[in-house]
Amino acid sequence: MATIALVSGDKRLRIGNDEILWQFGFGTNWQQIRVGMLYLVNMSATIASPLFQVGVNAGTAFGFRSNSCIEYMGAKFTNGSLSGFTYTATAPTYFTGAAYSMHYKVGSTDTITSSNAANYAGSANPAIRTYIYFDFIKRTANGQMSVSIAGAAAPPTSTDITSDLFYRYMEYDYLPWSPLSFGTNLVAVAYNGPYSFDSLSLIWGDNTNTLEISELMVNRYA
Repeated sequence: MATIALVSGDKRLRIGNDEILWQFGFGTNWQQIRVGMLYLVNMSATIASPLFQVGVNAGTAFGFRSNSCIEYMGAKFTNGSLSGFTYTATAPTYFTGAAYSMHYKVGSTDTITSSNAANYAGSANPAIRTYIYFDFIKRTANGQMSVSIAGAAAPPTSTDITSDLFYRYMEYDYLPWSPLSFGTNLVAVAYNGPYSFDSLSLIWGDNTNTLEISELMVNRYA
């Protein structure tokens, strides 16, 4: 196991309209990595056109937002056919209504490999964080990659996941992701590229309603 990024405790990362790229210390030498975070969205009203995206990228010079992107694969949470991220003021405040889609991009060609309009809940309360995990798995035998997503499928409560439990989920070594009984979406992507993914891409698309991360970790399992 190798950790390439850890943001913890009071050292919180706040992202506006930006794409942040971190290069893995292990480069392309991986078969499965897990990306996990505890986060909230600083919002007090519904966001009509949200953009929240997590993926793996080739290099750090050109990300998903660039027409010179070398290679990218990841999950995008946006409004889709829904009404954006819908804010609910009931304590603890939270949002719902995030459709997601899986993307594979080379250059300016963005291919949506699958999509789902399922509801998703996230925290808008500074005292409570929502958890989400992504497993990226190379399946070279059949020329595919798969991404599994595990996250909160219900509104956050005052007894939401602790940092300790977050770390324990990050260390749960299983292929594919299947730790507990919370929602998981596994998507296999037909893929013929050179497996040049050596960086993490994190995208948020709003300077007013920012994404705030208190725990961020990337682990390599194989």
